[in-house]
Amino acid sequence: MELWCAYRPTALQLRTVDEAAGALLVEVKSAMDAAVLAAAIANVGLGILVTDKHSMPLCFDASEFDELPYEGWLMGLRPDQVNVVRDVQPFATDRFVGVHMRHFALALRRAQSGARLISVWAGQADPQPNLPKGYTLAAVTLDEPGTLEGPKRLATLEVSPRLPGDMFTGNPSVYFDPILNVPPWPLDSDDNLNRRMDALLTILRTFIEVLEESLDTDEPIRKLEALDALIPSGPTDVWLPVRFDDPGQEQESRQAIHDSDQGLAIYSNNDGVMTYMALRDGRVVGREIPDAEALPPGEEYGTQVEIATRAAAGRWGLPDFVLRPKVVPKGSGRREIGDGTIVSGYRGIALQVKARSSATPDTTERARSWLLKNAAAGLKQAHGTIRSTFRAGDLTLDNLRGHPVRVDAKRVEWVPVVVLDHPNPPREVFPPKDTDGPSIVMLRRDWEFLWNQLRSASAIVDYIHRISTEDDPAELGSETHRYFDLATGTSTLRRVACPTGWMTVVPIR
Repeated sequence: MELWCAYRPTALQLRTVDEAAGALLVEVKSAMDAAVLAAAIANVGLGILVTDKHSMPLCFDASEFDELPYEGWLMGLRPDQVNVVRDVQPFATDRFVGVHMRHFALALRRAQSGARLISVWAGQADPQPNLPKGYTLAAVTLDEPGTLEGPKRLATLEVSPRLPGDMFTGNPSVYFDPILNVPPWPLDSDDNLNRRMDALLTILRTFIEVLEESLDTDEPIRKLEALDALIPSGPTDVWLPVRFDDPGQEQESRQAIHDSDQGLAIYSNNDGVMTYMALRDGRVVGREIPDAEALPPGEEYGTQVEIATRAAAGRWGLPDFVLRPKVVPKGSGRREIGDGTIVSGYRGIALQVKARSSATPDTTERARSWLLKNAAAGLKQAHGTIRSTFRAGDLTLDNLRGHPVRVDAKRVEWVPVVVLDHPNPPREVFPPKDTDGPSIVMLRRDWEFLWNQLRSASAIVDYIHRISTEDDPAELGSETHRYFDLATGTSTLRRVACPTGWMTVVPIR
């Protein structure tokens, strides 16, 4: 039994996206050409300059570029400026700039040839079939990721005993992204067309700034080299070696890791950062879980928290699936539809956000009381929204792109989610069990962690629906614990009780 996928746009759709992408590539090349010519004119003047040999070359081999001055190219540039142009060439494929400039140059060449420019990339699947009772999944063979130039097989599944038909239901668990139809191919689910275009525009902006600054200084400009550290072209490890102040601290951490069913220990310091520790190849490594992101200025605190909570979802879950609140008539008054809505298929999240300003200092007991009170209030509001609005019928909400989205709300399975933001939440606070049905209450830090970890609206919605049916509410601030529990199938974490600042997580250079 095989799992296949296909991408079948119309000829008009293909032509429209190819023309738009091609126009963007041409504009980028034109901007680079203009920057090279402007620098040469500033150096020697227009009268003696051969202008048609002062555009941006795109060379795939270093020797090809180094021959250009002997052929009369770039003669109006100083040696340091020629080196700047050399640094932004496709042949430097082991560097951030080289990787993305090679991708750009190949795409520009393809656009100029009239070949199909935009394609769709199918990642590696993780199929989860819903098999009838009595059937089991005996084996799965996964195909490599690739473009959808035609129908593509994702996986081959062996079901025991053999199903009588060739159809089955389930979740293929595969991501699709638009890409430029040239290598280098995507490395992971984050390496998509948006990310590549952001990188290209970053290179373009830096290139222009460097040439502008070179007109005022005789020193070589190194800004382009800094891009390699700014945005790495490959994935980075989130588990880094831990440096200890003394052997006793390391021994205590190793013992805590050993005593844990998960092979994990946790350390929390006073700045809101939690660090998970594990053993890898005999060394203690750590993963930092930061506090919630700082809030943007300009709005009142509660509004800022609501915006930041929706933005965390829109960043990884695509703005299309995150819907803004909306004020609707209700009897003689008006009612706001939650603080945000997230829908994936026929599952959804009814979001409520509660915030406590840091301008109001709390004792531990007052903080505990505020968290419990607002957890209950948020759940009551979310359940009310589901009963009075979502189950009443269809509605139209705007997504984060500002586009209207029609939601068949009465057919969606909803789970209320309350996100609490408190400047200093105490430990061991457990929201009361929700007698109205499945629901989730968590801190904003944990909400952001889940989005940064799963990076998918459908994955988040599935995860929320899964944990919402658990018998007892989790301790506020412990969603990372539960996530690792579910990821490893175990249940015990050991907390290391040590003074603040006794260790740091650092990479090995």
